[in-house]
Amino acid sequence: MKKKIYAGTVIVMIVLVGNLYLILRSSHENMSAVALANVEALAQEESGGGSWEVKSIIITDLGTGTDCVNNVLYDVSRYSVNCIGDGKLPCTSGIYEKYTARGKCSLV
Repeated sequence: MKKKIYAGTVIVMIVLVGNLYLILRSSHENMSAVALANVEALAQEESGGGSWEVKSIIITDLGTGTDCVNNVLYDVSRYSVNCIGDGKLPCTSGIYEKYTARGKCSLV
C-alpha cells in the first residue's frame, strides 16, 4: 500500500514539474511586441547603427496575424517605434515585425 502511495506521489510531482516547465517556456516565447521593442531600443546603443538619442519613444501595437513562408506557418506581431525630442534614449524609428514559428502551413 505504501509503495502505491509513493508511486502516485512521484507521478503527481513529475506532472506538476512538467506543467511548470511548459508554462514558463510559453510565457518566454510569447514576449509582447512592446517588450521586444524595448529590448531592441536598448540594443541600438550597443550596436551604434542608425540610432540617435531622443527624449521619448512611442511604441504602437499594429496588431497580429499569421504568415506562411516556405511552408512554415508564423504568428506575426507588428509594431511601430516613433522617436521624439532630444534626450539620452537611443532610438531608431520604424515599423518592426516579430515572427514566431507555429508549425507547417496547411493548404485548404
